[in-house]
Amino acid sequence: MIAGNEKGTSRGAPAATILIVEDSPVQVELLRRTLEQAGYQVIAATNGAEGLSLARAHRPDVVISDINMPLMDGYRMCEAIRDEPMLKATPVILLTMLSDPEDVIRGLKAGADAYLTKPYNIPSLISRIESLLAHPPVPPPGQERRKVSIRLAGHTHTVDAHGPRILSLLVSTYENAVLQNRELAATQQALEDLNQHLEQRVLEQTAALRQSEQRFRSLIENASDLVTVIDTHGAIAYASPSIKRLAGYEADEVRGRSFLEFVHPVDLPAAAAVLEQALGDPGVLHPSEFRTRHKDGHTVTLESIARNAIADPATQGIVVNSRDISERKRAETDLRRLNRALTTINACNEALIRSSGEAQLLDEVCALLVTQGGFSRAWVAEFSDEGPPFRRLAQAGTDDGFQAAVDASIDRSAEGGAPLADTARRTGKPVVCNDIATDPAFPRWRAEALKRGFASNIALPLMTNGTAFGILSIYANEIGVFDDNEVKLLVELAGDLAYGIVARRTRVERDEAWRERELHQERLRKSLEDSVEVVAATIEARDPYTAGHQRRVADLAVAIAQVLGLEAEQIAGLRLGGIVHDLGKIHVPAEILSKPGKLTNVEFDLIRQHPAAGFEILKGIEFPWPIAQIVLQHHERLDGSGYPQGLKGDQIVLEAKILAVADVVEAMASHRPYRPGTGIDKAIDEISAGRGKHFEPTIVDACVKLFKEKGYELSR
Repeated sequence: MIAGNEKGTSRGAPAATILIVEDSPVQVELLRRTLEQAGYQVIAATNGAEGLSLARAHRPDVVISDINMPLMDGYRMCEAIRDEPMLKATPVILLTMLSDPEDVIRGLKAGADAYLTKPYNIPSLISRIESLLAHPPVPPPGQERRKVSIRLAGHTHTVDAHGPRILSLLVSTYENAVLQNRELAATQQALEDLNQHLEQRVLEQTAALRQSEQRFRSLIENASDLVTVIDTHGAIAYASPSIKRLAGYEADEVRGRSFLEFVHPVDLPAAAAVLEQALGDPGVLHPSEFRTRHKDGHTVTLESIARNAIADPATQGIVVNSRDISERKRAETDLRRLNRALTTINACNEALIRSSGEAQLLDEVCALLVTQGGFSRAWVAEFSDEGPPFRRLAQAGTDDGFQAAVDASIDRSAEGGAPLADTARRTGKPVVCNDIATDPAFPRWRAEALKRGFASNIALPLMTNGTAFGILSIYANEIGVFDDNEVKLLVELAGDLAYGIVARRTRVERDEAWRERELHQERLRKSLEDSVEVVAATIEARDPYTAGHQRRVADLAVAIAQVLGLEAEQIAGLRLGGIVHDLGKIHVPAEILSKPGKLTNVEFDLIRQHPAAGFEILKGIEFPWPIAQIVLQHHERLDGSGYPQGLKGDQIVLEAKILAVADVVEAMASHRPYRPGTGIDKAIDEISAGRGKHFEPTIVDACVKLFKEKGYELSR
């Protein structure tokens, strides 16, 4: 530090002001912190012109300046400072890489007092500042500037400067050189030390890299998901071996071909749009879902995520990770169809009860099959042995002259002319055509059907006393609509419709009619229960580890209800609620349901949504019991700690409280992919610990009594 009456940082003396001129904000901040910690005041400028202006305004004690800056570089600023009468004695330190001796000569010409080499040494910087403040390189009064000629690299340079300034600059340059030599020597020694181990490190790193590459290749080649790399033109540059399993092709068969060749025609615009988005936005993951053609001709639905890695030298393309979700999509489609069929049958059954006459009943059923069921066309006809083979009683949906074309084409004596209705009448069984375009059994009006968008057809006989007296014919605009589950439900509907027709025609005595109505109600309930069990079986088929879980929970819940003394009607509703209490898991990916390890928070949150999802599926069906509420509330707890609504106490329906206890007991006692079953004793301990807090005490007591006193066992 300086002493005497000079500016500096000693006790009692005012702090020296240092002007930093530097266009790098990072360098400015580093210099500011260093100098302020040393006790100096600091001001800063981002270029030479701004620095000169600040120097004129503040008259700093020292100027530290970069050389290469916009508007005015360090040399020109230094020259301008020397031309200012009030600033000409201000010490100037230039920061440079010092790559050429001519830089020193130019600095001398500009009037610089010191050079510091980047990256600079902080102690050397502080020392140079203190030296310049204590002994400014200003000539004594009367000393003139001297011109000195220097011969360098074949050129003569003339330097016009005072001797002290020349000496100061040369000393600082020498100090820099000495410091650099020391650092170079240390660096060389470090390099020598490093070189001693370099070969071994290279070998180790090479082995590690090779192992990493082998591991990565093994992961890619054995992964179930498909990894492809698509170039900027949409051609497949790479495909992982899993393409054989997903699409039936070898990797070499698809390489170089446009990925759009394999996309279903309907999904082509969406697939092309995703490629365009990925090409234009490298920083975003682009999810998509579209259908592709398997080598054997069937369709595979892929869920994909595309990422732009064109800038990556090792990839140079769009990386696409794809997963086959065909099974999930089929399950979702089946569930939608079953839900639609259940809703339609429920509405038709209401029409059976509500309608006053046969014509009203048939018109309403045909209309419901179109509006509620989503079918394209439905009609009901009565068989006739004389004249036309049919007498149409009701119809709804798309026609556009179709029925007239059918009537004109009927010729049961010609080959291929017999309608499906004749076969249904003769066999007494439904006749299904799931692809009108290709099924050879479809009659001669195939072209007329396809012209109106019909793709599937089912003919359902209306039976009485083992004889078909009529036909219910339904058309759909999708192929493959009438699968086994839907046919089963439609057969039930046809049976109910036949009953409704016969009942209205016969008009039996009031008592017999009342008895038949009760029988019909029982059939409706049985139909509803069967339908619910079909839905439950669909859910459990996706998760083999919990197959039977819903039925075992339902059985245990019924047993608990019987101990509690509930009415038979309420127990019947509880049983149905138990059979479908996990219906909402249809929306949870199968790989999460059967995951052998611990679930992530995101995966667990997905599973926690299943009560609400089940409620959404069931809320539109008018059961005689609160089935939708039972499903929604079966994970609620007395103290409000359950989900999804956090209900408490009496806010929870009794059936859901019973189901909650049965669900916990069965889940703990049964094996899961991520843990073995804990056994009944542990399960009993669990519900007993939650008695009065999580679970209704009377229900817990009834469950304990079942196992401890009545010897109840869970079915296998």
